[in-house]
Amino acid sequence: MDERAEDLARRLEQSTEAVRAVIESRRADEDDNRVLAHHLATCHALVLSLAQAIINKEPLPSISWEMIHEINYQHVRANRTVDLGEALELLRTTTDSTAEAIRQLTAEQLDSAAGWGLGAERSAVSASDVIEARMIGHVHEHMTSNQ
Repeated sequence: MDERAEDLARRLEQSTEAVRAVIESRRADEDDNRVLAHHLATCHALVLSLAQAIINKEPLPSISWEMIHEINYQHVRANRTVDLGEALELLRTTTDSTAEAIRQLTAEQLDSAAGWGLGAERSAVSASDVIEARMIGHVHEHMTSNQ
């Protein structure tokens, strides 16, 4: 097993567990918490698919911040009735399966890179970069905004 892959998987698990602990401690604000838990769970799978696309030399989607905001808005609307317990369980299982998939990656796969972004923002990004910034970093962003 690659040490970087293990480190990324462990950090994903730790950061997600920290968010879960905050959500569990603030059950009174259930609406926001269930949406957050469900959002992170679905984003883990999405970001993993982006990393796998880089590894498999598949084209990455062109996406803008406006598109991301619209996707997030639609996600909230579509999942208003998700139960908090169900959302937390989905977050747990998605984190477990995503971390396991990350652990299976080799150093060569983590270093695989592709151009991504729009216009002047287009730059090379590795599978490791995507996992680091768009998965683990995403969890940290929500963690700091919810404390």
